[in-house]
Amino acid sequence: MKPLGILLALLAACMLAEARPVHWWTPKELCDKADFVIIGTPVSIEKVGEDTIRLGETTPMLPTAGYLARIRVNHLIYAKTNEPLPNQADPARATPDNIEFRYSNLDFTRIQAIANGPFRIYLEKDVMYIIYLKKDPKHEGGYVGALDGEFDDGQAVIRVIPPETKPAPPTVGPAEVKPE
Repeated sequence: MKPLGILLALLAACMLAEARPVHWWTPKELCDKADFVIIGTPVSIEKVGEDTIRLGETTPMLPTAGYLARIRVNHLIYAKTNEPLPNQADPARATPDNIEFRYSNLDFTRIQAIANGPFRIYLEKDVMYIIYLKKDPKHEGGYVGALDGEFDDGQAVIRVIPPETKPAPPTVGPAEVKPE
């Protein structure tokens, strides 16, 4: 009887669960949508606006916050055209020192977590990312994620996990004990 009760409880939980289909973009699909792909590190992130987003046809509008991140470009991985990124400080360099990157996310200061919510861009200062970029049509010289306008645009930003560092060997040898 006990296994039957567990099976019925699992069946009931599965019937109540909700899910939504998510398209997972391949790197090639992301490159096809992107103008540039960089490895970069946000040096500053500031909130620049507020808006709303609807998560489905029957859900209410939810608040979002717009952000402007200034990103130090560490390396240019891919460019759709041969033109370099604009705003470069040194014309001999193929990439600029910094770019402006605009994105939005749900404003969790005004709402709580949402089941089956969107996978949005999230950045942290001083953390390295691979970012698929396209030119921002609203702001000259700025960039947005390659999936800007998509429900799950967070796939355009991939956090780079730094390699593990081995602990440094001790610099001081073991203490010597001198007999008295």
